Amino acid sequence: MPVCWRQRAALGMRLAALTLLVACPIGEVPDALEAGPDDGLRLDQSLVYTLDWDREGVTLHETGWSAINDLGFAFEFQQAFATTYSLELVPCDPVSRPDGGLGDLVERVLGWIGSRKAFAGHGGAPFNPTRLGQSLVESIHGAVPFVSAPMTADGNTYCQFHYLVARAHGGTQQLPETLDYLGRSAILQGRWRQADGPWQDFDWRSEVPWGEMKSLEPAVADGPLSADAPTQVLVTRPLHGLLRALDPVQMRPEVLANTVIKNMVQGTRIEIRTAHGRWRSQP
Repeated sequence: MPVCWRQRAALGMRLAALTLLVACPIGEVPDALEAGPDDGLRLDQSLVYTLDWDREGVTLHETGWSAINDLGFAFEFQQAFATTYSLELVPCDPVSRPDGGLGDLVERVLGWIGSRKAFAGHGGAPFNPTRLGQSLVESIHGAVPFVSAPMTADGNTYCQFHYLVARAHGGTQQLPETLDYLGRSAILQGRWRQADGPWQDFDWRSEVPWGEMKSLEPAVADGPLSADAPTQVLVTRPLHGLLRALDPVQMRPEVLANTVIKNMVQGTRIEIRTAHGRWRSQP
């Protein structure tokens, strides 16, 4: 992976996290970062990530899917990919000094999320053991689930979940063989039309990163897992939600691609099942 891409991706990851933090008024700290150890999800088992898709509201085809969005545009996705750069649970108290100011909070959280040592799975053991070790390209048109290998738990307590879509690099898994995908966050190909108008082909490409922190809360459980079962972390993205507010008449191709990424990350739902109960991302 070229150094310039590595530096740009690291900067994008830090800016995505910084945006979330500085959105709070000066002097305020997000509630989930104030939570005490007893308020979060304690991990004392291994965990497995399952990345899946909510298929409600779309029509599945042999090689893709189609749907009509909230603006009345019809879309058919024939070949579409996005890069899941990182997934990780965020400790309830990443700040070493609770009385530190906003600057301390930003420095600590950015350092935690964007650890150079853990960047893209290189440079030794990751700083956060819950981080998915390697970025991967997912097939949006195929809507195929991905299940990670079990990861070792560390007994820490977690209150948030961080999800980042960013550029693929040489070490990214599942790179498409038929596309020049290096340096891309997403490539989306298919066709669209308005009302009964003619179909028009599209080829949208994005290089922007988009990350979100999602707070976790206890949920009503249908029964905990057995004591020796790994913690299950289900990450679900809405296929129909990817199309929200897309207007190919008024919006440029790169804006359309960036909007799909934003919708994908913002619409993600997290569900965590452990031997102690169930947790979920806040609505």
